[in-house]
Amino acid sequence: MPRIVKVGSHALTWRQALKDLRGDDLLLLTPGYYEVPNDLNLADVTIKGTGNAPEETVLLGSLKLSADSRYVNLDNLTLNTVKAEPNLQLPATADSYLSLRSTIIRGPHDHQGALVIDGKSTVELYSVKLFGKIEVNDTADFRLEMNDTQVVNPKAGLLPSIGIHGQGTAIINNSQIAGRLFAYPDCDIELDINNSQVEQLTTAGRVWENLLQTRITSKASDAFFISGETYANVVSCQIAGTAALSQESRSIWQNTETQELIADQQAKITMTGCSVYAHAEFQGESEADLLRTSFASDGQADYYLAVLDHSRVKGSNLILNSNNDLLTVRDEAVLRTSIMASDRDELEVECTKALNVNIFGIKWTAKKR
Repeated sequence: MPRIVKVGSHALTWRQALKDLRGDDLLLLTPGYYEVPNDLNLADVTIKGTGNAPEETVLLGSLKLSADSRYVNLDNLTLNTVKAEPNLQLPATADSYLSLRSTIIRGPHDHQGALVIDGKSTVELYSVKLFGKIEVNDTADFRLEMNDTQVVNPKAGLLPSIGIHGQGTAIINNSQIAGRLFAYPDCDIELDINNSQVEQLTTAGRVWENLLQTRITSKASDAFFISGETYANVVSCQIAGTAALSQESRSIWQNTETQELIADQQAKITMTGCSVYAHAEFQGESEADLLRTSFASDGQADYYLAVLDHSRVKGSNLILNSNNDLLTVRDEAVLRTSIMASDRDELEVECTKALNVNIFGIKWTAKKR
């Protein structure tokens, strides 16, 4: 039968409560510091701080879930590691549920994750602040859901803030991730990011990716990078840096803005109502289908729109703002499009083969390289 166990102050001590811990217990911790024993494996328990803020109730040490645990709930706590080990760890043999609410996690100051997910696990984070990184191991069959959560990785320049192997589903809502979210080539996942802010996003492997009203804040050349067998639906998003599409990735974009766009290898993209502000380049055997999409130049690149190699670009009602830069179609590449608006009365297209260029809606002339 579930018990409510008050810990601290004039009630039981922390060690007494752990020694007599039973399944389905609810531990209510008064504000203070509580050291976690090295041999503690949590199972079927709820631990809640009773302070006015999570900073008032601090657990020092590493929490591990038992392999036979059905659930563990942590609420209104701060988890501080005192050694080079994860704050929270689910074992590879786990078949469990972990929930964190209004909790602060301060991870180890090395390469290890603050939260390590393995086994068959469901992990839910609500209003969590995590200083460190989240690791999903390659043996995980997981479901990770984050709501109103912040992830800040002090080593974001070296390691991803969220690194995902294994198979499962990751859902990120109304959250902020400082650093890179990296879905590795060996993963097989669904990734849903809604109304959130991510510094950098890289997906490889087999990924079904849905982005809605999300900002990619990095201005780097790999701010948004998809490859492998990634299928991406990107709706009403903003990418401050470069969006790079590679390998056999497939993308559908709607009402999305990016500074630069580069498609390479066998990547395919469909864009509707989108904007590219500085430079767009289609290489390799990439393909693009563009509708009411605008291309502009910031004057930094040689070309504001480049169609190269064996790529094929089909467009309708494009909007061009060249800033006196050039449009180029080289090699065996093909461009077929209509123009709805342009900052110039006549286009000058630098091309290898004029027969591979078909532009309607504006006068244009071919220029040899």
